[in-house]
Amino acid sequence: MKRLCCNKLFAFMLFLHTFLWANTQQPSVAFYYGNDISAPYIESFDWVVVDADQIDPIWVRRYPEKFFAYVSVGEYEKWRDKTNKKHKWLRHENKNWNSQVVDIADENYQNYLLAQMRKLHEQGYRNFFLDTLDAVFGGNLSSKERTRQKEGLSTLLKKMRTTFPKSKLIANRGVEVMDTLCKTVNAFAIESLYKGIDATSKAYIDVSQKDREWIKTKLEHAKSCGLVPIVIDYLPQSEQKERRKTAQKIFHEGYVPFIGDHFLQHYGEGVLKPVKREVLLLYDSSVLKDGDKVYANVHLLSSMPLEYLGYIPVLKDIAHTLPEAGIERYAGVVVWANRNMDDKNFFEWVQKLVDSGQKVIFLNSFGFSMNAQRAETLGFSYQKATPSKNLFAKTTYKSDIVGNELPPMVASTDYLIRAKEAKEILLQAQNDTNQSFDAGAIMPWGGYLTFEAAVHDIDTEPMWSIDPFAFFQKALQAPSFPVPDPTTENGQRILFIHIDGDGFIEKARFDQQKYAAEILEREILQKYPLPHSISVIEGEIGTKGLYPKLAPQMTKIARKIFVKPYVEMASHSYSHPFKWQKLSEGKSNNGHAYHLPIPGYGFDLKREIEGSIDYINRTLAPKNKKCTLFFWTGDCLPREDALRLCENDHILAINGGDTTATVKNPWLGRIAPFGLQRGAFWQIYVGEQNENIYTNDWRGPFWGYRKVLETFAITNKPKRLKPINIYYHFYSASRTASLNALKKVYEQVRKEKSIPLYTSEYIRIAHDFYNTSIQRTEDGFVIRNNGDLRTLRMPKSSTPPNILASKGVVGYKEEKGIRYIHLDTSGTYHLVLQTATQKFPYLIEANARVYRFEKAPNRFSLKLKSYQKLHAVFYLPKDWQIAKKRKLHILHHGNTVEITAAKNQTVEITFVRK
Repeated sequence: MKRLCCNKLFAFMLFLHTFLWANTQQPSVAFYYGNDISAPYIESFDWVVVDADQIDPIWVRRYPEKFFAYVSVGEYEKWRDKTNKKHKWLRHENKNWNSQVVDIADENYQNYLLAQMRKLHEQGYRNFFLDTLDAVFGGNLSSKERTRQKEGLSTLLKKMRTTFPKSKLIANRGVEVMDTLCKTVNAFAIESLYKGIDATSKAYIDVSQKDREWIKTKLEHAKSCGLVPIVIDYLPQSEQKERRKTAQKIFHEGYVPFIGDHFLQHYGEGVLKPVKREVLLLYDSSVLKDGDKVYANVHLLSSMPLEYLGYIPVLKDIAHTLPEAGIERYAGVVVWANRNMDDKNFFEWVQKLVDSGQKVIFLNSFGFSMNAQRAETLGFSYQKATPSKNLFAKTTYKSDIVGNELPPMVASTDYLIRAKEAKEILLQAQNDTNQSFDAGAIMPWGGYLTFEAAVHDIDTEPMWSIDPFAFFQKALQAPSFPVPDPTTENGQRILFIHIDGDGFIEKARFDQQKYAAEILEREILQKYPLPHSISVIEGEIGTKGLYPKLAPQMTKIARKIFVKPYVEMASHSYSHPFKWQKLSEGKSNNGHAYHLPIPGYGFDLKREIEGSIDYINRTLAPKNKKCTLFFWTGDCLPREDALRLCENDHILAINGGDTTATVKNPWLGRIAPFGLQRGAFWQIYVGEQNENIYTNDWRGPFWGYRKVLETFAITNKPKRLKPINIYYHFYSASRTASLNALKKVYEQVRKEKSIPLYTSEYIRIAHDFYNTSIQRTEDGFVIRNNGDLRTLRMPKSSTPPNILASKGVVGYKEEKGIRYIHLDTSGTYHLVLQTATQKFPYLIEANARVYRFEKAPNRFSLKLKSYQKLHAVFYLPKDWQIAKKRKLHILHHGNTVEITAAKNQTVEITFVRK
């Protein structure tokens, strides 16, 4: 009995620890005034202060409650005012910051400022950061004027609170009216507690003891009246360790820390240490087809392995300028140069990165000419090579990660380098005069595999000579972290099915009385009642399309399909654009439009997306459904404007990405990443390609889609790289061979363990991969996202989660050296990796999604929703039992319990301690 009591007490203390972590923290706050922010950075903080004039307005649509708009209260910045009026309330110039101090007490100014704040509110900003409150008090004011300005500031603050009663307000200083701040704002910020900026030189400085004591007095006053106390200190981006040290010091003194650069143009740090998930990939649009990054090798070949490791590939064009690549944001930089870039001072740019501690990875070439001085800078010895008669050098040594898809082929070179500071040599070669050189190595600054040794094209098929997963892991030299995984949920591989609308009106070759859509409804949809996402092309089946006489019959068939409870509606456009970018640019194909030849129609982006979706909702949708899903057509290369339109209209979109690896062509280059970033938007790619690719553009063999089963297998083992995506067109039901192939795919997939989802659900999961932030804690990690991606992947060799102490962690499954960790829908998770002696239930696997999860020391409860017959397995300690058994089949296997249900349903399962 005593031991049991101790275990219960320990369990309770762990639960209390988690509860306190989740409920007693002050909000974390970030300040960013640049124009290139990213979702993982935003997700890392509770409040994010931004400059609305700098940032894409899409971000405030995504995070209206989290964002705070910068508002300069005490100073007027002329560049923001487009009217160029000469205002009477301007006082004098502040030359240090190129602004003018205002008369805060002037009612006209107060009205002007409130009007500016209303405009921000109309843009979506719900909260405000009030800067420069003390600007007017920095001058020589008479006692009377000082009193007037204090009263004016107090009045203005009260007006703000009245005008925006639900808004959160952060005041930066304004200590002259502290009593008013206590009644009107939510947080009090003050700059430079330990590290500040000289106003004139903009140099970083240490703050004096006297000033620190004064600042702490004001912070304690703010705390005493219930305001969140925020400290903004300043250190260069390169001083990462000092930034962390300063943030921790401020936090332990009871204040919310933020450490940024002097202009707050780059990422700063809060109290938790971020896992830098973004990796910068350089591409050169000047050497690509249509200048599009989608054709860049660094995207086609590097993005997928980096994503598998948990990183987010951020592609930046270097055709005109070299981008910011600071260590405060990126985990590393990948250089896959197509030419020598000495004209851009590329080496000097690289050298600055290396000096700052940034990891740099070179593939196939360095991108700059090598000489003795540059070699020395990078830790190489250097000598000129004797001219070689052979194109390729002889490989004399290769590590166990070299020789992946083909043996290394090292090009002969006119110089030789030896990696004298290498952490690990990867590849050595020798030219025909027996001179040796190091063609690849892991270096303190990253890694390289150059001299064209990383990737070679064989018959236009790019192949890796190195294991890119192992190479990137070694070169980035980052500590391991839980990887957000869009391929899996609750321990089972995600399955989603979507159908493009092409061929809806095609007659079946084996039954000329039936249309392909009718055959598909009868032979596939009726027999396989799994979640399906199905699209139509309005220009083919609608009254305003190519075949208006067929519209009544096509409408009837479409309605019969869309009324099915397991069918999700989607649009495949109005005119099926073949070249999205060219159409958006107003171009044509020798006078012919890049879309279906609908009489009198000229390309219109809104008509293609909004119009076609509206047509489905008005004409085809049953009363209980609404279409909010779009499948890209043709080349599946939408521009940023198309992606923006979709998001503004709350439309989810998919297609693109060529995952076609088969037994004959099992190459990693045939496996696409999860998506492609365009501006502030992500185009989500399909899981695997459709039957058009496997049938040679529908020229045959028409049974070719069976080979997608090979793709499903290759993308599952030895690494699970993609979900299962059954993706095809209506015309697959028009031929016997293609229809039989489709049935074979369904039958085989149905035998495998999977969690079926709708395509819209997968799209949200894939987007959330790019949203997820990860921060380190003393006992594990804090993970934040939208709650759509609910799986983390870690090696089985890592410490398992402590389910009771963690927050939002439902369970885990161990499989082939991998541990899949299951999350709930909350979007904020604390993963505790401390092994405990207590036993607590957890979910091992399920073919259903978790929609509610609650736990206490003596209770574990969740709600599962399945689109097929429920099957779930739990770990259940001996001193626990299931509380609800109604309509469930329960089978115990030692410490596990298997729960099944007879039909698709939502099930609540509760375990309690005996």
